[in-house]
Amino acid sequence: MGVSDLLANCEKEKLHLSGQIQSFGALLIIDTASLAITHASANIDAFIGQDATKLPGNSIEALNWLDESMLSSLGNVPGQRSLNYHQQVNGKSLHVRLIRAEGAVVVELEKDSPTENLPSYSKLEAQLYPDAPGGWQEEDYFIQLLSTLHSILPFHRLMLYRFDSDWVGEVVAEKTRGGNGYMGLKFPASDIPAIARKLYFQNPSRIIPSVDSPASDILSQNGDIPDLTWSDLRSVSPVHAEYLKNMGVGASFSIPLIISDKLWGIVACHNPAPLFLDLQTRNAAEKLVRHFCTVFNSFRSRQRLSLLTNIDNQVDKIVSELNERSGEDSCQYMADILLEMLGASSTALYLNGAWYQAGQALDTALLNRLDRKVQNDLSDYIFQTQNISDEYGDEFSETGIRGVLAIKPNFETHTLRCYAFRLPEAQYTDWAGNPDKSVQQTDSAGVLSPRSSFEKWTQVRGEASRAWTKENQLLAKKVRAVILRQADKFLLSS
Repeated sequence: MGVSDLLANCEKEKLHLSGQIQSFGALLIIDTASLAITHASANIDAFIGQDATKLPGNSIEALNWLDESMLSSLGNVPGQRSLNYHQQVNGKSLHVRLIRAEGAVVVELEKDSPTENLPSYSKLEAQLYPDAPGGWQEEDYFIQLLSTLHSILPFHRLMLYRFDSDWVGEVVAEKTRGGNGYMGLKFPASDIPAIARKLYFQNPSRIIPSVDSPASDILSQNGDIPDLTWSDLRSVSPVHAEYLKNMGVGASFSIPLIISDKLWGIVACHNPAPLFLDLQTRNAAEKLVRHFCTVFNSFRSRQRLSLLTNIDNQVDKIVSELNERSGEDSCQYMADILLEMLGASSTALYLNGAWYQAGQALDTALLNRLDRKVQNDLSDYIFQTQNISDEYGDEFSETGIRGVLAIKPNFETHTLRCYAFRLPEAQYTDWAGNPDKSVQQTDSAGVLSPRSSFEKWTQVRGEASRAWTKENQLLAKKVRAVILRQADKFLLSS
């Protein structure tokens, strides 16, 4: 079996059908139609003093501590929760969590282990705001979130882990009590496979108090394996447990950041030794992260508005200048101004058989070849790439240019086209360990083992240009609109 097959198997691992839970809590599952207990964890006796083997098949009336108000307060949408703190069950103080599942209610119990001197939630929430409007940049919001969480979470290291469009993760902020950190390092998408990302999206947090603790089996009335999609107690994948051990982690706690209904990132907390975190403290941390997502999304909206305003100002400057120029002079002006505004190494405009260039001069034969390729691409009016060779083959590999941003007012052959170019640059990516799965080992069962080293590993690539930013692409769209409005100026005729 090849590495690609093993990676595919990791992606398909059914984490929600493990048939086990972590032993720091206990679990019951109740069928909503019959109100019968269908599943019980083998360790339930230590929590409620009832034999796990005798519970499946019984009515919930056998659970005299399960108050009707707990069930009535639970919403009807899968994933909705009801938290009941400090419940007296069999002479013990327990936290009882009810979770709505498909056709069932998941009941989870944990021992009451209150955190002393926990600050008030309102004071913690207030720390997520800057002292003055506009006083923070993106990284300030990240650092403040981790600092606030660090005051209530006794973990050795807290990291803010952000996903890119390909699900590669990057540590963009870190708070640690000492030792080497992971700030600025990236983790391949396969480190958190798609099924795990989906579970992060569906659950408010994930606690693993000890990577070495044995799991507890779930006993069933009919021998079936329950769906633990919504369970906080769901057992740990052996591959993930080994992954954490290889990082020197004995306990972990992670909270997803959901922004604009997407999994934007994760707060990951690591501790070298086992560490249990009480449910109330976890719930406070979850609420803080949810509130941060709202605050940070508002900041992103303001940043986007500021970006659009800045681009509009640049476009207004272009329009003002064009009103003072002739058609041919306008083309040369556009080449000059786009060179500056797009941070290009060279620009070129084509109109009625003539090229107008700025910056590093390019051979017109090359420009004509490239122009024919771009004109045949009907996918969009704005074309952009970091490596033209990847798009159009090796015939462009010796040209010296790599990045191309093209603006086409329409798909007609004889209209104005604008091109901006960038040179190839060395691309440095700092990974937490070598991300190449082909160098990793498999065990006797064919399971891919996590990498053993997470030391900084720098990948260097030199074929591509700097990426075209969102601002570059928005400006290109605005420039296209200007060209369409100024059609007479540019003589856009066949």
